[in-house]
Amino acid sequence: MAFTLSAIQQAHQQFTGVDFPKLFKAFKDMGMTYNIVNIQDGTATYVHQSEDDIVTSSVKSNHPVAQNQTKQ
Repeated sequence: MAFTLSAIQQAHQQFTGVDFPKLFKAFKDMGMTYNIVNIQDGTATYVHQSEDDIVTSSVKSNHPVAQNQTKQ
């Protein structure tokens, strides 16, 4: 499977719910090493083992995100 935005989007649509572990396998099969979802700016970054990356829009929080939270 190619490391393209289209392939990533297709995997997200195909593997949801109980099939979630299959999403990670699909990502691994693409050569993806990790991804980062930034809910503050609404971006997702997918990084390939060759260090190529794909940055796309993602989920964004409309509420303030805590900078430092201490557990009491």
